Amino acid sequence: MLDLLSSERKDFKIQNNITKGFPNDRGTNRKDLLESISELISDGIFIQGIEIRCNYCGSRFFYSLDEIKQKVVCKGCQTINSVGAESNWSYKLNDFLRNAFAFHGVFPLAWVLGELLNKSEDSFIFMPCITLHKDYKTRKAYAELDLTCIFDGQFLIGEIQSQSNKFSEKEINKLADLSFPISPHKVLVSAFWDNDYQLNSWKMKLEAKLKNLNIEAIKPDKQIFKPEYYI
Repeated sequence: MLDLLSSERKDFKIQNNITKGFPNDRGTNRKDLLESISELISDGIFIQGIEIRCNYCGSRFFYSLDEIKQKVVCKGCQTINSVGAESNWSYKLNDFLRNAFAFHGVFPLAWVLGELLNKSEDSFIFMPCITLHKDYKTRKAYAELDLTCIFDGQFLIGEIQSQSNKFSEKEINKLADLSFPISPHKVLVSAFWDNDYQLNSWKMKLEAKLKNLNIEAIKPDKQIFKPEYYI
């Protein structure tokens, strides 16, 4: 991980023509990396522990700090193993976050939220993934919105997909229909992967449906997909 950070920081300096004020020695990188990992552990994003190889079945399993004892039970074959001396620390992504990003489309949403936050100048308040109900007495949802936020004093709603080819005419029509009673200032469509540059086409279709409502249709610019070369 330290070698990867050093390589990325080296590329960052080259790409941005930085010659001063950006140390990239191993000592500085190690200090920054450990501080970042400590913050992630403190925030509950990373779980600290060790990997133990079972002496009987050969399987490797992660054990968090809360699970570590002098003797641990293999999570596979249930054999009891001893914890080795001076075991190296390992770090595991919180299972709740892993599932949210891997299976529930949170990553594209988080990326859009980060871009909006970085561009905001006065205010930014958000409420992701809400369900709408015509009658508060019923649990049946009328519709869902991936993104609802106030961005520099303007009310914004949005639909976000992992890939632009997952949008459909039905979804665009429904988003336009929702815009009429909600009356946001802007409606955003976004996709992490823009297959064959389809996102702009969906944005233009939404724009045509909103033109009489004085509501602006928007999409993220290309900067949202530019990777960052630092922690």
